[in-house]
Amino acid sequence: MGAQRRGTLARRDVSHRRPPVSRVGLLVGVFAIVSLVAARQIVKVSSDAAAVPTNQPTDQPAATGVASSDDPVGPNREVTASVTDRPGVPDELRELYWIAQDVAPAQAGQLGTTARIRFTKGELPIAAAHGLVATVANGPQFARERASLIRVWDVRTGKAVLETTTALWVEYGAFAGDYLFWGGWDVDKSGAGENAIYPGGGLWAVNVAAGGGPILVVPPEPTVKSSGQEPLGQGTRGPFAVSPSGATLASPVYLDDGRVGRSDIVDVASMSVVRTVSGYVCAASDSAAILCPDGGDLIAVAFKDGAESWHVNLAQPDSDSQAPFVYAVQAFDARVIVQYSYQDALVIVAIDVTSGTATELLRDTDGPSHYLAPSLSSADHLVLLPAVGVSPSLELRGGKVFAAVLDAQSLNVTADAFAIGAP
Repeated sequence: MGAQRRGTLARRDVSHRRPPVSRVGLLVGVFAIVSLVAARQIVKVSSDAAAVPTNQPTDQPAATGVASSDDPVGPNREVTASVTDRPGVPDELRELYWIAQDVAPAQAGQLGTTARIRFTKGELPIAAAHGLVATVANGPQFARERASLIRVWDVRTGKAVLETTTALWVEYGAFAGDYLFWGGWDVDKSGAGENAIYPGGGLWAVNVAAGGGPILVVPPEPTVKSSGQEPLGQGTRGPFAVSPSGATLASPVYLDDGRVGRSDIVDVASMSVVRTVSGYVCAASDSAAILCPDGGDLIAVAFKDGAESWHVNLAQPDSDSQAPFVYAVQAFDARVIVQYSYQDALVIVAIDVTSGTATELLRDTDGPSHYLAPSLSSADHLVLLPAVGVSPSLELRGGKVFAAVLDAQSLNVTADAFAIGAP
């Protein structure tokens, strides 16, 4: 257990008035960790984006057995042989899972133990929860078959519990309830050359517990011509935001110039869009969507009636400084945790979900910076890393990083509280 230090504290209400959250700025908060009841049988399903009606599974029945991936450990993956508890992990964080996409090899693991799965070839983790990690293989198979292979693996055994294909180049994924959701580009509908655009293929999901075919939750956007200098795609989705209970998923929809046009709010139980919100929803509580427009603000929009619940500005009033840059946003039952940089400081605040009152928890102005890992945190214990995200932190520390923990009640920071990565 590392030494404790007191975070710089200046308790204040932040004046209500919006954060410049780019896709890059929120990469650390892409994947929300929610409960998932997972079946332990292997299920193989397939999809066809052109033939599947909205909210209906494919008519191809699930089949047991995956010929190439039913070994506990195969040539393309490795698991920890002897799993032990990680000391120093707060109790409410022990069942959370992390992923690292941009390290070699890509990997995922449990926060509270040394359980870890590494993918030595072809698999890219896109979400992890409740002992499972979802991966996508976009590479040679996509070029050959115009389909990406999605698998769900048991982190401890390395066994595949579900396998499906999708006609998208998958970029983002998230677990919510019993489902795995994903979105990406429909490359077959793109143009060619400099003016090519890559339209989104809609929002898809599969029931991991029950199996069955993939469900087209929201159809693809109509293809439009790009108006920007560098076309980025129309209607692509993600990163997704999942509410604390897992009952709601927010799916941002991008315009062809890279801006978010709207966010669809999906009720997971009915697999239907219950509200559409203009702008980028970067987090979701169980009662409201948290919008992150440009300018240094956060706006809560109620699911029930679409009304604005509160509006918090992260900048100092009448300041001439550059607008705050938001690194991470995560909603919990009673508060929204936000980390942003502003006026040469890295700041973490807690915003009351009901009132919008913001309280500063930590201000880093010198020494090593602490970057919030939102999906690995709870409302009371915030996990802090030396870089933005697990992958850069593991690269920085050679495959094993020690996380700090901020106690949101005492405001003490415990340095080197526990390890992530190699056993």
